Amino acid sequence: MWRIAAFACALLFLSFESRALNTWGTDMSDLWWNPAENGWGANVTHQRDTIFMTLFVYGPDRSARWYSASDMRGTTTPQGGYVFQGQLFETTGPHFGGPFNASAVPRLVGTATLTFPSVERGTLAYSVDGVSVTKSIERLSMKRAEISGYYVGGIVGGVSGCGPSTSFAYTGNFTIAMNPSNNNIAMNATLQNGASCSYIGTYSQFGRMGAITGTFTCLDTAPGTFTASEIEAGTNMVSMRYVARYGACTETGVIGGMKF
Repeated sequence: MWRIAAFACALLFLSFESRALNTWGTDMSDLWWNPAENGWGANVTHQRDTIFMTLFVYGPDRSARWYSASDMRGTTTPQGGYVFQGQLFETTGPHFGGPFNASAVPRLVGTATLTFPSVERGTLAYSVDGVSVTKSIERLSMKRAEISGYYVGGIVGGVSGCGPSTSFAYTGNFTIAMNPSNNNIAMNATLQNGASCSYIGTYSQFGRMGAITGTFTCLDTAPGTFTASEIEAGTNMVSMRYVARYGACTETGVIGGMKF
C-alpha cells in the first residue's frame, strides 16, 4: 500500500540531521542570481526564521556596490511560500590593509524583501536612497550533485485522498544510479514490510538542492508518478521531500539515508 515509501523508506534518519540547521522551514541558503543579468547576485544565509543577505551590484558610476540586510525576518504565505523583510545597509569601510573601524562600515539606505513562492525561484525587491528595484532570482547551479550509491535509512509520511488519511514510518534500503552523460536517474528500494519498487526519472539541479520527476512501479500496486524536491547530498548521506500520486491517492513525506 505504500508505493513511494519503498523508494523513500531507506532515507529517514539523515533527513532530519541534514535539516537540523533550519527547523523553521525550507532552507533558502544559496547564491541567487538572474541568469539574464550575469554579473550581480545575492548571497543568502538562512537560519531559523532569519536571513542574512549580502547583495553585490553596481552604482550609477558603474563601480561595485556592496549592500547587506543582516536581519530579514520571515513569514509564511497561505500558498506555502516564504517572505523575508528587513533593513538594507550600504557596506563600505576602511582599507583592508589597515586598522578596522567598525563604526565606519554601515549606512542605512532602504529596505529589502525576498519572496520565495517555490524552493528554486523567487523575487528580490529592494530600495537604495529612494531608488526601487525588483528582480526575479533563482538559485545558481554550478555543478550537478552525485547521489549514486547504496543507502540505508527510512521515511516518515502520510497518504490522503483515497480514504481515511493515514501516516507511516518505515526503515529500509535503496540504490540510486545516475547516468553520467545525462540527467536520467534510476532508483530501486525495499522496505521493512517487504515492499519493492522501482523509479525512473529526470534529475535537475537548483543551486545546492536537486529535484527528480518521474514514474514508479511497485509489486503490490498500480504504477504512478512522483516528484522529489529539496534533495541535498553529502559525502555519505542524501535527504529529500517527496510527493507520489497513484489513482486518487497522494502520498507525501520526508526521507533520508546514509550511504554505505
